[in-house]
Amino acid sequence: MNATVMYFATPEEAANAFYKALECCDLEAMMAVWGSGEDIVCVHPSGIRLIGQKAIHESWQTILGQREMQRMTVDISGLVTWSSAFIAVQSSLEIIYIGNDPAPHGPLLVTNVFMNGRAGWRLVSHHATEANESESHRIIKKHHSLH
Repeated sequence: MNATVMYFATPEEAANAFYKALECCDLEAMMAVWGSGEDIVCVHPSGIRLIGQKAIHESWQTILGQREMQRMTVDISGLVTWSSAFIAVQSSLEIIYIGNDPAPHGPLLVTNVFMNGRAGWRLVSHHATEANESESHRIIKKHHSLH
């Protein structure tokens, strides 16, 4: 669980690194974005709340280690950001495509919280949940193209 040491000068750099790691299914790069404290939190769409680096590492290891998860594409829309010198919150709508499968997964409503410290900006909370049906139709319709 020795994550690569990286410095993220802005919350946007940390967010970009998180999504790049997710899309490449790169566990080490994923964990390099996370904070090191035992008070970090991750909620996957399953609804289970994971607290602490070990639990979060194990969950991402399971997700990113699945055979079909060799690569993902994440379409992000509706990004809303609040930030100050020490904390940034990003809320977005996401649709995920796994490998070459054209079927969308989601959409998901996602909130990421980043904190700024001596090691730069780090992810301290990731909460993803499925969007409700009305939100799903609106988002998928917006991203879907007819053939």
